[in-house]
This record gives sequence, C-alpha cells and structure tokens, in this order.
Amino acid sequence: MNWLKVYWGRVALVMLVVLVSFIWHLPANWVWQQSGLKKQFPSDLSLSAIKGVWWQGQTTIHWQDKTVGRIDWQWQLSHLFKGALTVDLKLSAPQNQLSMQAALTLDSLRLDSISGSVKMAKLADIPALALLDQAQGEVVLKTLSLSLPRESLQGQQPWPSEVSGQVALVDFSAMGMHLPLVEATPSLDENGLTLSVNGKGKGWQLSGQTWLSPKRIFAHDLTLTADAPASMPDWVGLMMRQTQPTTAVLKARGRW
Repeated sequence: MNWLKVYWGRVALVMLVVLVSFIWHLPANWVWQQSGLKKQFPSDLSLSAIKGVWWQGQTTIHWQDKTVGRIDWQWQLSHLFKGALTVDLKLSAPQNQLSMQAALTLDSLRLDSISGSVKMAKLADIPALALLDQAQGEVVLKTLSLSLPRESLQGQQPWPSEVSGQVALVDFSAMGMHLPLVEATPSLDENGLTLSVNGKGKGWQLSGQTWLSPKRIFAHDLTLTADAPASMPDWVGLMMRQTQPTTAVLKARGRW
C-alpha cells in the first residue's frame, strides 16, 4: 500500500506543477477579456494590442480615440506577502517616457518613483489642459511619489495623504512667455499642498510658493528678481506686477 501512496503523491505533485504552469502562462489578452475589468474602465479609455502573459506584458493605451502610448507592466508577486498588489509600469510614447511602481493595499493606492518626461503638447490632450496645445517644453518628474487613501479614491476629488519628489518645467514657452527652468518641490500638511518654486533665466531668478487645498482653492506668492532692469523678461507685465525696476511679484488667489 505504501507504493500506492508514493504513486498518487507523485501524480498529485505533477498535476500541481501543470496547474501552476498553466496559470502562470495564461495570455494577458485572454485574462483581460475574461476578468470584467474592461467594463469598469472609463468610456474614453481603451486598450489594444495586448501581448504577453498576465503578470508581464505590454499594451497600447488610447484616450478619446487618441493613442497615448505603449505601457509595459510587470507584477511584483513577492509583494503579496507584504499585503500589497504591486506592479511596475512604464509608459513609452514618441518623445515621452514615464516609469513608476503602483501598489494597491487595503487602505490606499501608492505611486512610487514616478520618473520621466512628458512634452507639453502631449498634456494638451487632457481636456483641462487644452490651452497648452501651442505650448513648447516638457514636464520632468524626478522620483515623485504619492499616496492616495482609499476613501479619497472613492470620492469625486482624490487628494493625497503623502507626497514627495520634484517636478521641473524645462524650456517652457507659451503666449510670449519663456521659462528655461522652473523646479517645484511639493510638501503636504493639514492645510493643503505647497509647491516651493525656484526658477531661473538669463539675468533673473524666480522663487516663492504655490498653495493648493483639497477645497479647490489655490494661492500664488511668487517673486521675480532681475540682476538689472534690462534683464527683466518682456512677459513680466502680462503675468506679474512690477514693484521695482528689478522686482516683480505675483500674488493671486482663486479656485481651480
């Protein structure tokens, strides 16, 4: 009888290996079609050319019938033991690259190490940023991380509980304005999100803060200082109030 136990034990082990191998190699496109996730996507968002297996592959993402780019994904299955569903994502598009790690837990969605650059013209595809369709330059994300609580995601106005990293605006041009480099470092407290701003151009420097609140209120407090009156940018009169020959300020408050 012992040989029967050994025999059936080996059969069970082989069947388990076959089952695990079958699940491991399930095509991503088949899983996508069968999972029902497609029905939960916004109507403006769609995927095509899904390749690879469920845990590692790539797809092309479209927004409002416009191709955004290709997304490569790889699930980090070892993170399941930490109580998180984690996936590494990389967005590739002409002249645009973004990478990040997204981790979903019972309490929050965390986006870590968001790095890369996006051309301003690409951002104009977002309805709220349509005015940027003639803008030049790019947005560079430097190891940006944020955490969104589950209750925030379920509301109409998602708001982070943590944020870190840096965002830079490089060689921005629009409506006669040119900003060679502007860097914003975010910090978060109970009152809202503060962006510490530092920029520079030929003969001038920009510094100050922009503040945002979860109640959709913003406030700007920025100062531009020139090395000499002749170094003041031409666009200052359109955007800021010149208080001295070499100083201009922007103080504004409103809703976004």
